[in-house]
Amino acid sequence: MILVERYVNFLIENNLTQRQFLLLYLLYEERMDLLNRYKEQFPSNDNKMLPDYLIQDLIRRDFIVQTKTGGYKLGDSFLKIFVDADEATEQIYNLYPPFINNRGVDIPLTSMDRRIFAKIYINKIKGNYEEHKAILLDIQYGIDNGLITTGIEKFLTSEQWKVLRKLREPEELLKPTNPQEALGDLGDLNNFESVDNDF
Repeated sequence: MILVERYVNFLIENNLTQRQFLLLYLLYEERMDLLNRYKEQFPSNDNKMLPDYLIQDLIRRDFIVQTKTGGYKLGDSFLKIFVDADEATEQIYNLYPPFINNRGVDIPLTSMDRRIFAKIYINKIKGNYEEHKAILLDIQYGIDNGLITTGIEKFLTSEQWKVLRKLREPEELLKPTNPQEALGDLGDLNNFESVDNDF
């Protein structure tokens, strides 16, 4: 699923056509079936998805790199918008509180297997580097305001960063002075249940 605002901003900032982006994204997702389907639905004289001048433009700007065999692979200019799963996981585990003290007993919060975390996390954020940076800010906000009270697995599966983001975003008309009060009927974050709204 492509996030529309991110998609449009990326097109504008990089002066890309929609078809150029589609080619790049399908290559990233390794969806040659969809690339071929697109070419069948919108045939060109040379049986290519893009005219040569648009392909050369992508090569010149390092969005794609031509291989020795005549194929293409993605270049750094496109890959930089996606976060590396292992690097993102390390950043989160380094930031997330490892323990919480409950009545004198240290309870571990980061006991989830990092490989499993990485796989679920990257899927949830769709590899979005900007979303990952925002989640790091959400976690830091939660730490600074004493709102991180659950294990990292529950934080991940229930996407609790969304609640923290609502609290930390400056665009809110009435920014709460006490973040715990802003949770309202949600109670504490231990009882938070996410609702998926895939429309």
